[in-house]
Amino acid sequence: MSLSASFAASFATAGAQSAPYAELDGTNLGRIDLGSVRDTLLYIDSDVGHTPGLESFAAAIRDALAEIEKLEAKFGTSARAAPAAVHFLPAGL
Repeated sequence: MSLSASFAASFATAGAQSAPYAELDGTNLGRIDLGSVRDTLLYIDSDVGHTPGLESFAAAIRDALAEIEKLEAKFGTSARAAPAAVHFLPAGL
């Protein structure tokens, strides 16, 4: 299985495991800057969107962008953190 097919399959499976946003109440999105995530995904999509062989990867990126739009519609846009407050560490560390 190609990387893009694997990513698309895992993304689809992860989204199907629970009711959409059942565990979210809006307050637990405080540490996530959805605007930055969206901007990063848009940048990736612009690179892979027209690359032959990466169609399923690009589709998964667009699905993720659609999910961000749904979250922002439900909970509003998140405030961007001040640059000095940004921590570039994996979650849970």
